[in-house]
Amino acid sequence: MKDKKNNDEQTEVINKEENELGLLKGELEIKNQAIQDHINDLKRLQADFENYIKRTEKDNVEFSKYASGNLIIKLLGIMDDFERAFETMKDDENARGISMILNQLNKVLEEEGTRPIITSGEKFDPHKHEVISHIETDDHEEGAIVQEFQKGYWYKDKVIRPSKVIISKKPNLGVNKNE
Repeated sequence: MKDKKNNDEQTEVINKEENELGLLKGELEIKNQAIQDHINDLKRLQADFENYIKRTEKDNVEFSKYASGNLIIKLLGIMDDFERAFETMKDDENARGISMILNQLNKVLEEEGTRPIITSGEKFDPHKHEVISHIETDDHEEGAIVQEFQKGYWYKDKVIRPSKVIISKKPNLGVNKNE
């Protein structure tokens, strides 16, 4: 009987230990899952941070590439004034000085990556041109640039100022459906 009692006590101790071991295994699994979740969160954070660094570097390169764009726009206005002055003074002896300043300003702008948008013989492109008026004519194809009102410019690979143009439009032949 003593052996049976000892056997029952041992079985009870073993069962108790197995239950405790099962509880400990469950807690360990929960803690391992929490650790794995934290590791995944850290990996996502690291990837987000690396993407942030790449995006910031790209933005900095882009900013430095176009940093002088506002100054260029202001200089284009001055250049327009010099061109108008030169046009009105072409035959005047002082025109040579204006021409020299205009050439020097053109050279500086060109060195900075600014170049004019060519409109001669071009068809209207909304990315490069701004329409200020239409002229009805049969002499040009519909949408062709007839006259450039203000010169447009590229700055590096972007349009910094669109050309202001007048484009052709087919004449209305006076057909009125109500008559």
